[in-house]
Amino acid sequence: MLFKYRVNKIWQSSTKKVMILTCFGMMFGFLMDLLLAARLGVNEATDAYIVAISLPILIDTVTREGTQSSMTPLLVEQKANLQPDEFHNFTSRLFNLGIAIGIFLTLVIEILAPLIVMFIAPGLSAGGKAEALSILRLCAPLILFTPCITVMSVLLNSQKRFGMVALRNAIAPATVVLFMLLAWRQTNTTSWMALGYLTGFAFFFTILFVEVRKTGFRHQWTQWISRDDLKTIYQAVSLPTLGFVLRQSLRLIERSLASIAAVGGVASYYFALRIFSAIQTLIGSSIATTGLPTITEYILAGQKYKLITFLRRKITKIFLVTFPIVLTVLFFNKPLVALVYGRGVFDGNAVEQTAQVFLWLGLGLSIDCIIPILQSTLYANKRYELVFNNMVISTIANVALAYILANLIGLIGLAIAVLISNIITIVNLIYLNRKVLKAH
Repeated sequence: MLFKYRVNKIWQSSTKKVMILTCFGMMFGFLMDLLLAARLGVNEATDAYIVAISLPILIDTVTREGTQSSMTPLLVEQKANLQPDEFHNFTSRLFNLGIAIGIFLTLVIEILAPLIVMFIAPGLSAGGKAEALSILRLCAPLILFTPCITVMSVLLNSQKRFGMVALRNAIAPATVVLFMLLAWRQTNTTSWMALGYLTGFAFFFTILFVEVRKTGFRHQWTQWISRDDLKTIYQAVSLPTLGFVLRQSLRLIERSLASIAAVGGVASYYFALRIFSAIQTLIGSSIATTGLPTITEYILAGQKYKLITFLRRKITKIFLVTFPIVLTVLFFNKPLVALVYGRGVFDGNAVEQTAQVFLWLGLGLSIDCIIPILQSTLYANKRYELVFNNMVISTIANVALAYILANLIGLIGLAIAVLISNIITIVNLIYLNRKVLKAH
């Protein structure tokens, strides 16, 4: 009973802290989007900027979401089984691997930038594509930092030090906001925003490095990844990461279809998705991130019924929190969009187009918030192939539906496709979790 009390107290305090810090980050994210909407509105210039940052941010998302859920249980296990010096050597090897991956990906994107822009935004004019190319090459170096940021984040999460990691959602947007304000009246505002992203990632890398040093981590350049390490890491992250690559690549396909569906379609879909994703991150991702170490502990201890109780309690709380939000989106989607973005050059047509997308995304909010916690149980059980298979099914369904519905009914078809594919995802996750838990 004492163990259960302590675990629950730690989880509750950690969850509240992470949600508060995540909410703090969401404020800067909203401010960044608000300024972008007010400064540029919904037009081709905005589309070009969003297209340019799509791939660097996608890579950051994949390295974060695709590895943290699978790497956190791995590091919890490694720390329990290895001596302190051996564990620090292992994390140093992960860090050095992250540096190598960051350099490689940055070079690839800089070289292939013209082809990337052509793929993501076939509907842009020649001038729009040229602007997107310039911005992409300017912000691509932020990828140098993302793999190492992920390694340090996983290390801190595995030790239940969630606070500093949660600032990830605040640092980059806050820096972009600062750069936007400095360049508000200049014609190359989007270039300054790209520099803001790069500076923000570099700054977050620095403060995370300082934080992991406080845990006793001492980086060693001489520690390089071994074949056994690669095998261990590959088994943990290959399928989840590939699944997230497929899942997040969907965002690129959606933007490609949006660039054809309407002028400013990329921007409208982006602005609607940003509100939706902010709520999902604040509720669903925060609960999944802070709950993963506890889920792993229950599984390692063979405490099946405690795990089931834990999951049911958290899913119930997610429903209770998100249901009023879904109702609000259903009846007040247009006023909400106008409240967030409706200023500057973001006119009534932009509000109307964005609100229609937001309505259909918002209807699936409860489902989308529950998905991460159900995936966490599979990660903690090391059933990575099930997570991957589920992501493949979801992505195929989403891409097929997005293509069909976007051609039939335009921009809102993309949002309806997300809603339907998320329903398919959660039904499959419930089935997979029951199957895995029954086997224990």
